[in-house]
Amino acid sequence: MGRSSLAKLAALRDENPRKLMRLLRQEWSVIKAALQRGHTLRVVHARLLEDGVEMSFDLLACYVRRLRREEAAGKLRNPPATAGKPSEAEGATERRIDRDPMTNVRELLVNKRPGFDYDPDNTDKKKLY
Repeated sequence: MGRSSLAKLAALRDENPRKLMRLLRQEWSVIKAALQRGHTLRVVHARLLEDGVEMSFDLLACYVRRLRREEAAGKLRNPPATAGKPSEAEGATERRIDRDPMTNVRELLVNKRPGFDYDPDNTDKKKLY
């Protein structure tokens, strides 16, 4: 097998993905930079159409919302340029792993619950007033 038989595979490196969401994920840093620079989503949509990416404005808006949610949740594979230092969201997820969600329930079961606690075995009428 020679190098010529892998030419089609090597050509994939220069082709855009067929799925629009994958293409937008790949170019998210450029789109986000344009939006942060003050350009509107309509201008970004117009430029995508000029580049040959056929999609409606509503679909682009939906995908941008999804990408922003994924970025806020830390689910994007390509993190922003500040990948060297951990973000606050990453620190919060590390703290959540150490936290036990059942701690409050266990404390309520072991300790006395706040408020009035009637003891039917206590027959001392002086303590009822």
